[in-house]
Parts: sequence; structure tokens; C-alpha cells
Amino acid sequence: IIALVSYSRIYLRVHYWYDVVGGIVLGLIIVMLFNTIEKKVTPVLFEMPIIHKMLTVIIISALMIIIPLIAFPSEILEIFATLSGIVLGAGLGFICEERSITFLTENLDLKKRAIRITIGLLLIFGIIFLLKAIFPHETLLIRCLRYALLGFIMSAVIPLIFKKIEKE
Repeated sequence: IIALVSYSRIYLRVHYWYDVVGGIVLGLIIVMLFNTIEKKVTPVLFEMPIIHKMLTVIIISALMIIIPLIAFPSEILEIFATLSGIVLGAGLGFICEERSITFLTENLDLKKRAIRITIGLLLIFGIIFLLKAIFPHETLLIRCLRYALLGFIMSAVIPLIFKKIEKE
């Protein structure tokens, strides 16, 4: 897929070849850095008290919106508000899920996984439209909070619903 998208960007003359190559190289560097850092950070995160995990997520999320506010033009800030909200909500949701829900998927057959994915996607899209209706006028803060709520629902609430369904 990466090769096809890269080729299509050059073929359609949306980017020069060196833009695409630069993007691929930058992507590879980021993946290698992430893999190196992740191996060292994951054991430390697992040992952290829950309050420290939550503070880490909140600080990272806040920095993801504060730094762009200072460094970037206002036209692209909504992207950073979206990402910051998702990181905040999903991070806090994963912490709650890890501590209280412990949702497992290892022993599911393909049919059950497909059903879960379908139900999960329907719930997510329903929540997106509902939140858009509740907050029709969007500021950066509202966008961030809306996506934080969505991230939390995806990472904690939906697994909780599936776990409750399994018990019955």
C-alpha cells in the first residue's frame, strides 16, 4: 500500500519524487525511534502508579496542543487539537481498561471478531455524529474534548460493553 500510494502521489503530480522519498525516509526514522524508545519506556510505564500514568497522559496531551499553538499557523491547529484529544481520551481509557476491565480478544474466532468490529464501528460512528450534534459550534477546546471523549469511549467503554455482553 505504501508503494502504491507513493507512486500515485508522484503519478498524479501532487508531490515531487523527492517529497515522497523524504516522507518515506522520515517515516522509517520515526518508526525506528519509536521501536527503540518503546522497548525502554514500556517496562517503566507498567511499573508506574496509576496517578503517574494519568499525569503522564495529561501532560503529553497538553504539550501536543500547547507547542503547536506557539509554533504553527492557526489553520492547522484543529489537527493538533484532534490528536491531543484522542491521546488524552484513549490514554486515560487504556489506563482504566488495564486496571478495571482487562478486555481480552485472544480466544475469539473470526466470526466473533468480525461482529465485534462491526458493532464497535457502528457505535463509534454513532457517537461521532451525536457529539457533532451536541457541539455544533466548534472551538479548539471543544474539538479536543470531543475527541478525548471519543478516545475514552473507544478504549474503555466499548471494551466494557463487550465484556458485559460476554458474561451474559
